[in-house]
Amino acid sequence: MRKIYFLLMAAITLTMSAFNNAEIKNAVEADLPNAKVIRQVAKTAKAPVATAENYESETWTSLGAGKYISTAIADCYGGSTDLVDVEIFEAQGKKGLYKVVGVWPDILNGGGTIYVDATDPDFVLIKDQDTGIVDKVDGETHIASLTSVLVSNGYTKEKILAELADINITLKDNVITIPEGAVCLNWPNAPDDSSYKTDPAKWYSYGENEGVVVLPGGEYVDPWGEAVDATMVETILGPTFGNTNTAPYTIQIQKNSETGVYRLISPWRQLYTDLGLGSSTAPNLDIDASDPTNLIIPLQATGLGGKTDGAYGYMSTSYYDLVNEQETEDALKITLTDNGDGTSTISFPYRSGFIYAQTSGGTYYASNYADVLSYVTFPTFSGINEVKADIDNSNAPVEYFNLQGVRIVNPEAGQFVIKRQGSEVTKLIVR
Repeated sequence: MRKIYFLLMAAITLTMSAFNNAEIKNAVEADLPNAKVIRQVAKTAKAPVATAENYESETWTSLGAGKYISTAIADCYGGSTDLVDVEIFEAQGKKGLYKVVGVWPDILNGGGTIYVDATDPDFVLIKDQDTGIVDKVDGETHIASLTSVLVSNGYTKEKILAELADINITLKDNVITIPEGAVCLNWPNAPDDSSYKTDPAKWYSYGENEGVVVLPGGEYVDPWGEAVDATMVETILGPTFGNTNTAPYTIQIQKNSETGVYRLISPWRQLYTDLGLGSSTAPNLDIDASDPTNLIIPLQATGLGGKTDGAYGYMSTSYYDLVNEQETEDALKITLTDNGDGTSTISFPYRSGFIYAQTSGGTYYASNYADVLSYVTFPTFSGINEVKADIDNSNAPVEYFNLQGVRIVNPEAGQFVIKRQGSEVTKLIVR
């Protein structure tokens, strides 16, 4: 069953005069998915109001400390998807009705509150509620699980579990698991002339990562390992925006223990700083390194944009070619090399990536210098996904993951996934 996908929103608007530079070559336009871009929060945010139920009329008892990973709000507003500390409350006389306090601390001062109805642990609902987050364009932001939206539109639990089990939220062993794409956002007061073209009557599905609520006594193992320091030289986006700073700087990098995907944490940090945008807003970049001789970077938000082109996304040339079913020249492949000294390097050759303009649909070579190439060098992660030639994978079960390392039960046609069968890891687009 096809999921409901979200509309896209422009984030930061900059004049893009550099697109007239001869270094930027217009490429053949591809039928590509739009990049995720990031909304902006208004400077003043109001206290959250639970609109689905009169939750504040309940008597709440603290159960103690818990953990939370944001999904939809983080994807929409550029917040963290790391585990954060929260306090868990339960409604008196209603076992399984939880109030989670302290969510989204990097979006709202003091965090925020979300109410989760897990009175049926096999069919957990997040009912329509105001998050307290005020969008700069469309006003108050509401959140709900897709299952709750469907129930309010006449779907039964049985029908949802039969047709859309992959977006069902569950509670098991004191951990509430929120699948990728299971949470929706709505802006009920969006104006008719919304620059995001938001329909206040619609819900928009967000979530490129799995969210969780870890209740007291629950255990959750985050597949993303500890971040380590890395050295980066960035000449990918910088020259495109007139920035010629090629000095090395420090970022952090993580590796997913299930898929082997690398995550560069705020790789555009120096560019953001030089442009006066504040380094804390720079998004992360996920890289599929299952083939170290040809790394794949699916289309992802840069957080930057132009007045005509809208928001800009970045992708590797190898991804562009993969979507268009064509081979990538060796000279344009991003590679991962073991340096033999305890470090590894991701190298970005000249013109190994594209910038995609959301509004105009234009596709441009990223302006990587030919004489100063981008790279990231970091301590080599020990091999959780090394492939041994003598292992027979033919009878091993097949698992699918998205690039955030979240397991996918039923991959959809056109979805870019990582397939793992035993020790063999491959990338593919589901047909």
